[in-house]
Amino acid sequence: MEAVNKFGLIKIQNLIKPFDESKLQVIDLKIGTSTITLNGMSSQEHQDSRVKKDGETTSSTIGYKITGFVQRDAASGAITDKFYKRPYKGVEETNEAIKRMFYTVDPASNARVYNSKVGGYVLQQLEEMISYFETMFHFEIRGASLLLLIQHNLEDLQSEGQVEMKLIDLASV
Repeated sequence: MEAVNKFGLIKIQNLIKPFDESKLQVIDLKIGTSTITLNGMSSQEHQDSRVKKDGETTSSTIGYKITGFVQRDAASGAITDKFYKRPYKGVEETNEAIKRMFYTVDPASNARVYNSKVGGYVLQQLEEMISYFETMFHFEIRGASLLLLIQHNLEDLQSEGQVEMKLIDLASV
């Protein structure tokens, strides 16, 4: 996203454009233990509905839920798994789906291997994000998501490949 222009409009960036879409893995994680936004606080009925819905997902127990993902075979580009919204995944399914994002198949041995460069990069980005928000007291964010885009480099599994992680869907600030 670019800075707000003189008209108060935000220029939106196509985050997928730099990737080969046929080999791209995508995961959208809604973060936080509650999805009640400031807009939803006007009605008790809406608040009750959100609390009930959060209780049916992993939001209230582990602090995030998967709202969608696409996982592909890094060599062929074939979709191996995909998910969008309901029914939401349980804790084990959620954690397993996230783990799979960091694995790829080594073309030399045909073995499933963890890409530590991708995992390390994402962990570093998360630590920087957490550090920032731990010291930022100007406003509260409700209803945000983390969008993670991964394209493994099969020629060099020790490289990061292409990885992008963005904070998106800032519903209420």
